[in-house]
Amino acid sequence: MDVGYIYPYIWRTTQEMNRVQPWQDLILEPPTVLGVDEFNENHLTIRLWIKTKPLKQWDVAREYRRRLKNAFDREGISNPLPHRTIQIESASELSNLNGRK
Repeated sequence: MDVGYIYPYIWRTTQEMNRVQPWQDLILEPPTVLGVDEFNENHLTIRLWIKTKPLKQWDVAREYRRRLKNAFDREGISNPLPHRTIQIESASELSNLNGRK
């Protein structure tokens, strides 16, 4: 999937929060999407800055992540988990995996 595909959802979620209380009063500036910060086989991190009133960054971040997860769920955007394939060569290997000898 093109990572740019999810940016509108990121932006829209912050705009929605900016229109309702108490978030409207806690968010001081429009968000800045910095882009892909990290990715590996387990996750993708997109860095986003939302300037808030002092000591309110944790409340805003939790609510933002909740809303973004709901938006992704509505759109069918999944958070892929790593997959692992185990190939069994013999019945004895299978028995060893099950704790039998």
